Amino acid sequence: MPLPEHVTPIERERRGQAPYNFVPLPEAVFYPDTEPFQQHDRLDPERLHGFIELTITTETELYTRCAYPPAEEQKTVQQSPLRQAFYHLGEEGQPVIPGSSLRGMTRALVEILTYSRLTRRSKKGKGVRILDERLVHRAVADQNTPTGQAYNERFLKKIKEMQFDYPNDRVRGGYLEEDKATGGWQIRPARKLSGVSFVRVKLDTLSQYGFSTTQKNVVEDVWVKPEPKKSHRHRNGLVLYYARIKNLAARTTSSTTAPAGMEPGKLIYSGPMGSRHMHTVIYEKDTKATPIPIPEAMWEQFCEDRDQQRGIPCREVRRSGDPLFYLLDPSGKLEFIGPTLFFRLPYTNYTGDYVPQFTVDADGPLDLAEAIFGTVNGEPQKGKPQAGSHKSRVRFDDAEWIGNGSPFLEEKNGFRWPAVLSTPKPTSYQNYLVQNDPEGQKRNLLSYSAPSPDSGGSTTTALRGFKLYWHRGQPDEKELLIDQPRESLKQYTVIRPVKPGMQFCGRVRFENLNQLELGALLAALQLPTDYRHHLGMGKPLGMGSVRIQVVTSLYDPVKRYQSLAADGRLEQTDQDGKLAEAYEAFRSAIVQHHNSSVPTSPVPENTNLWEIPRLQTLGLLLDWNNKPSSREKTAYLPNPKLFRNRQVLPTPAGVLGQPEPATPSVSMASSSPPIPTPTPTPTPNPATEQDWISSTPVLKILQAILQDNGRSQREQLEAIDDALLHQLADLDKPRRQHAWMLIRETISVNRRTRERLQAIQQLLIGG
Repeated sequence: MPLPEHVTPIERERRGQAPYNFVPLPEAVFYPDTEPFQQHDRLDPERLHGFIELTITTETELYTRCAYPPAEEQKTVQQSPLRQAFYHLGEEGQPVIPGSSLRGMTRALVEILTYSRLTRRSKKGKGVRILDERLVHRAVADQNTPTGQAYNERFLKKIKEMQFDYPNDRVRGGYLEEDKATGGWQIRPARKLSGVSFVRVKLDTLSQYGFSTTQKNVVEDVWVKPEPKKSHRHRNGLVLYYARIKNLAARTTSSTTAPAGMEPGKLIYSGPMGSRHMHTVIYEKDTKATPIPIPEAMWEQFCEDRDQQRGIPCREVRRSGDPLFYLLDPSGKLEFIGPTLFFRLPYTNYTGDYVPQFTVDADGPLDLAEAIFGTVNGEPQKGKPQAGSHKSRVRFDDAEWIGNGSPFLEEKNGFRWPAVLSTPKPTSYQNYLVQNDPEGQKRNLLSYSAPSPDSGGSTTTALRGFKLYWHRGQPDEKELLIDQPRESLKQYTVIRPVKPGMQFCGRVRFENLNQLELGALLAALQLPTDYRHHLGMGKPLGMGSVRIQVVTSLYDPVKRYQSLAADGRLEQTDQDGKLAEAYEAFRSAIVQHHNSSVPTSPVPENTNLWEIPRLQTLGLLLDWNNKPSSREKTAYLPNPKLFRNRQVLPTPAGVLGQPEPATPSVSMASSSPPIPTPTPTPTPNPATEQDWISSTPVLKILQAILQDNGRSQREQLEAIDDALLHQLADLDKPRRQHAWMLIRETISVNRRTRERLQAIQQLLIGG
């Protein structure tokens, strides 16, 4: 079944913006045609073993928070210098990138490149690697979107055209109570008087009886004269039915006797809203009513939503005796609770419902990412080799800083106050869900109340895919403050980032991989020249862009363990051949998978991995040299109120103003296998490289050509003529490999440069 396709709105005013975007879900999950590897107690001579040396250079500021003593947990980040430091192994001045960060970064790319599943899912709410829950929202005044209409269908009851119960009888008032038998929470319903458990009171009435009209999020004890539901006319002929009192009095500890005809209640002052003209009074608790248990999962979801920081503060419901409102479904089952009359409500569907079911099967085979990195997939089951735990066959060492002086920023000893960043907001369905309206109109937006992708039809939607951040260049002074902010201090954190241009060295160790698996790992680490990885925190600000260079070494386990002195490394020619074969095996498998899963848009068999349309989209997000020209295009909306417009986040190509990635023609595909990223012998240190260049005239000429910014990449390639190329070919092997590395670091592979680069590669390093 084809997946819903996201459309960039035609009109610019209906296009949103964000520092992130998405690589679409795979049309089909790629499952390797092998059983899960289980012989972890031995090194299989027929498989591939070795390590990958990583040289990581920061393009922008980088920060990964350190581990700190448990006692520091009692302090805020602002109070604790130990919590502000970059990750280290005991010396704060020697920053270290933890192997776990490198592992997470690599696995995320492997999952996309290998067409792995976005999540496994055994049942609703049990998705792995995604937030699989019913998101909470509020849309009482939003009549122009399907979301608002669905919300009002649950809270209101339509009597006839332009006449509504406001709210319906399933919305009631009550009080939070601790369930002493279970240790959980329950609702004690409020008394019902004249058929209702709460009444409305106009601000004019509050003022008339001496009450404040400006208080927010507080509760007062009052006496009220009960009233039944009646019709009340509002603007534009709208008629709403609700109970509204006209008489109330303050209730204090000294006034325990009710005035004639009046009953006790709690006046609930809600949060600030410019258009508000009424508050609500809940009658006292009904001690004879049966308490309504609050399911643990519902209480946890309510608390998580309650504790989120929002622009408009809300009254907290957390203690026994706190008044609240609750909604029952048509069968009388508790649906949700809230602090205000029209409270935030979970959608009817789970986020995991918007991932096509063919990609989430908990009993399905291991995908390639799971096979390489390992997974925990329930309990072992006979006849189901994919079930149970599967060990990783890759290990990531920490990457340590190599350099002199200080790796940190100047001023204030390198400490900074980054702009406030909050958690992701998947409730912004205009960003996180596929939208198919070319005009992007609010009334046509699809939310978590829309049909799931497995239901079929034109109104279905799906999760946009794998979320990645744009490269944005270095943060500006407003995004990384040098001085402590004067306002909202509690919302800020303090960090000590590493400055751009710093280098770290680490290692990835692998064992018992087959060609396909090693090819996938290399593809994720050895990105094209213009592409960069992302690490650490602060990515929405532009932090964490890094360039990674790799050197891969393979060893023969039989030779390695024949003597204590042997390292078992393969001969360079043999190694280069095996690495090229691994990359080619992976490239070919993914091209074939694309063609089988999208038969209407096949690509030539010799297509470069990064020219497959879906992976072209990934490339747009990884491209450092061709990132969006303006930082404003990839910033969060400057004013949170603009989110009310529900502007649709374009595709990555839409953000860049480019056509959507298309299937490459035969002429665009290479006539021979694409150039795998080279894997030279261990790279010498920078001083040795400079010695080579200064002492080798032909390398000096090559470097001058490649550093000439006045030439395009094509012109630089033309300047490396045959005469120069043959001089380079006469150098010894390390210098030839260094010459090739200089060329590939500067010149990108595309349909204009590919043929010439292949010829140069063949002459300098072979393959």
